[in-house]
Amino acid sequence: PAKFIYRAANIESAFSSGVEVNATLEPLRRLTLMGGYTYANAKDTSQPDVETPLRRRPKHTGRLNLNYALPVGLNMNLDVVFVGKRPDFIPGSKTKEMLFLPSYTTVNFGAAYAVGQSISIFGKVTNLTDENYQEVVGYPTLGRQIIGGAQVAF
Repeated sequence: PAKFIYRAANIESAFSSGVEVNATLEPLRRLTLMGGYTYANAKDTSQPDVETPLRRRPKHTGRLNLNYALPVGLNMNLDVVFVGKRPDFIPGSKTKEMLFLPSYTTVNFGAAYAVGQSISIFGKVTNLTDENYQEVVGYPTLGRQIIGGAQVAF
């Protein structure tokens, strides 16, 4: 049987530059819109005159979040997250061949309802559109998940 041995290895030096922009608006009472974008240029600079992109670091990421709080104690949240393509190594490659994982967008929705002063119930659906993606080569993420519960404060 094949044996898989993983050995962590740090790189000698890296350089990262970029820009990040975030904004929050409240266009209506109880409605909050938040958005953010990040451009990151991350490189492995260990070898002279050779710059390799740092693996698993996308150049472009973004998020849009919409939150609506009704006066009756119901709070709803929609979160859309975009992650751009990013480099990773081909598993088992001795030459550290790179490939680019494709970009993906996930949508999450959650709601919470305050039953009283100290009790609330909540539910959320993560990866609402059941996006099929990998953050690391060879390790697919979970599909759609439905989570619910209650919170008691005392």
